[in-house]
Amino acid sequence: MHLSALSTLVPFIAAIGSANAWFRLPCTDPVVQERIDPIVQPGVVSQHVHTVHGAINFGRSATYDTLRASSCTSCLVKEDLSAYWTPTLYFKDPNNGQFEKVPNGGLLIYYQNRGTQDRINGGPGLKAFPPGLKMVTGNPAWRSKKTASP
Repeated sequence: MHLSALSTLVPFIAAIGSANAWFRLPCTDPVVQERIDPIVQPGVVSQHVHTVHGAINFGRSATYDTLRASSCTSCLVKEDLSAYWTPTLYFKDPNNGQFEKVPNGGLLIYYQNRGTQDRINGGPGLKAFPPGLKMVTGNPAWRSKKTASP
């Protein structure tokens, strides 16, 4: 009986020493769901609807400075005044042909470890993103996961 418990515990203890650091940033209800994209189409109506989480000052012409001036965020780490947005998902009702928004239960953002840059590995540790960082992923023209990457 003791050998069985020990054989379960040893791999667990070994894994703790080699675990990679990461943390999750949960965001609750969206700030807005509108045709807005201040990176790809700043100042104008976007090509499609986005669901936005994060800093409350999000808008068509949002910038690093306007987001940092936000009084609150929809994310649980109140110091994070970034904005996170994704295309809004819709479902086409087979009975009436109408499109309905898929309910949004929130957003969970993962920040992964930095390998040799983590403090535990002798690196300087976690650093904030540089002011004005903009990141775009994906391709709005793709319609399936079978589409080849560029």
